[in-house]
Amino acid sequence: MQKSLGNLYIDLTQYDKAIEVLLHSLELAKSNPMEAQLVKIHQFLSNAYEKTGEFQKALEHYKKYNELENQMSSEEVNLKTKSLHIKYDLEELKKQKEIAELSDKLKEQFLANVSHEIRTPMNGVLGMAHLLSRTDPTKEQQEYIEAIKLSANNLMVIINDILDFSKINAGKIEFSENEFNIRDLVKGTLQILQVKADEKKIQLGCTIDYHVKDKLLGDPIRLNQILVNLLGNSLKFTETGKVALDIRLIEQKDTTCKLRIKVTDTGIGIPDNKLHTIFESFEQAENNKRRYEGTGLGLTIVKQLVELQGGKITVKSKVGEGSEFCVDLAFKLGANESPIPSISQYEEIQPGDYSHIAVLIVEDNKVNQLLVKNMLRKFGFEHLDTAFNGRKAIELLRENTYDIVLMDIQMPEMDGYEITKEIRTRIRKEMRNVPVVAITADASEKEKIKAKEVGMNDYIVKPYTPEELFSVISKFVKPLPRKEGSSTVNPHASRFKEPGMDLDFLEKFTGGDQELTIQLIEIFLKQVPEAIQKINVALMGHDWREVHMAAHKVKSSVAVFELGELKKLITNIEEYARDRNHLEEIPRLFSEFREGIRIAARNLEAELRKLKMYQKKS
Repeated sequence: MQKSLGNLYIDLTQYDKAIEVLLHSLELAKSNPMEAQLVKIHQFLSNAYEKTGEFQKALEHYKKYNELENQMSSEEVNLKTKSLHIKYDLEELKKQKEIAELSDKLKEQFLANVSHEIRTPMNGVLGMAHLLSRTDPTKEQQEYIEAIKLSANNLMVIINDILDFSKINAGKIEFSENEFNIRDLVKGTLQILQVKADEKKIQLGCTIDYHVKDKLLGDPIRLNQILVNLLGNSLKFTETGKVALDIRLIEQKDTTCKLRIKVTDTGIGIPDNKLHTIFESFEQAENNKRRYEGTGLGLTIVKQLVELQGGKITVKSKVGEGSEFCVDLAFKLGANESPIPSISQYEEIQPGDYSHIAVLIVEDNKVNQLLVKNMLRKFGFEHLDTAFNGRKAIELLRENTYDIVLMDIQMPEMDGYEITKEIRTRIRKEMRNVPVVAITADASEKEKIKAKEVGMNDYIVKPYTPEELFSVISKFVKPLPRKEGSSTVNPHASRFKEPGMDLDFLEKFTGGDQELTIQLIEIFLKQVPEAIQKINVALMGHDWREVHMAAHKVKSSVAVFELGELKKLITNIEEYARDRNHLEEIPRLFSEFREGIRIAARNLEAELRKLKMYQKKS
């Protein structure tokens, strides 16, 4: 206000009055610094002093005016420059963000398109290679075909990894919710990977906690993918030792459960400084890409699949000793175990007379012996000999002539493989080519390959139906024309039903034969307590080999009587003792098994009394 008044006095040519007002204004401006006001005051004072002829003072105020004016101009320029720089940087960041997002989108689209485009011709390559292998190629040509198939399969693994990775990053991955049997899924996964384990001579083992329910709700395809990637990764980086899968129940509620899936190996291990990057894309510890084939995406995909389903994955490792990958994943519980299905009608057997066929049954389990003999009798076989061990089998083969041998694999003294080798190399010449059919509880590819290598002709997996047994045997023996008026025994000739424990499931073994049903129950009631005693003694002495053998032997009997929960328990005991894994849990599992067997035996004893009473009345 004072400044403007001073300027007005100048306009009125009252210069002395203007100087007085402006000097007062100057003092006020200095006490409350306002640069813009000072500039104008010095400018007006310079003008006023110039008009009064006081040029020295006019010059001093002009210099002050000019200095402040230049200072303000410089700061304004700087502020303007900074403002423009900030606006420019923000605009550039926005553009770079848009370019990066577009680049990621184009990259994902490109990877997905390339993956799809390569899969189609690669399927053609694989398909044609399989067809070519059926055209009776020479040995050299077959080697080339196998090389083509191997290379194509390796490429397909890489393409599948890239495709899954691009799908996950594009947010297009979807999870299903289907009911599946986790034990069947794991069994199938291990069968696929067993070939690789055998090639490297690595032990591949698995244990599943008894308390894990068979049926779960979730995405079995993605679970299989997680298992294949983790186990495959461990197999890839393990040269000696073993790879083990362990699945345990860590939490269960009314409708859900949480599982801990652990994969351990004795491989090369991961350095501490690489543990935090091992799940990143295209990473391999210690830059092993040249030594170990693959995309480096396997663990990245596993981590994303686990976390997208609300789970978590961790890793522990030590260089030169191995690694442990641990996945916690939740599932919904599936339906309760379904009731025992009704027995389907027997298919019409091949007509003919099998009474002349001589069969040797090599089996150390009395229940299984009795089952096989009676199954074969239903189809007209009459010449049936049995051997409880390898020594007895060799003795019978030296003294008699047989048309076929049914060979159990796991037996004391000599196992089925050793007996078969003995047959193929040392038995009298006329018996060296006798057909040998393996009877095994292990359906793995490893077992099938080993059976073939030692000279076995075929195999059948326990538990089996009469039709399955007959179907395998009929490949190797030929019937005589059926005599007029003769017929095979009708498997459904009698069907005994009484209230109480449901024994209908036994009909697939007994064909409704009441006497045979009684024999089976009696053998079970005698055999199982003996096995319980053996396991108990072996546990006290920490003799895990004996625990494994006794558990394996009793498992067949438990499976025959379809005691599902008890079969899980004894299977866990057998596997833990075999692999020397979770040994501290075996006593608890055995305690549960023994109590369950006690209840089952009590029910079977009651049913046995009913059967015998009914038999007397008949």
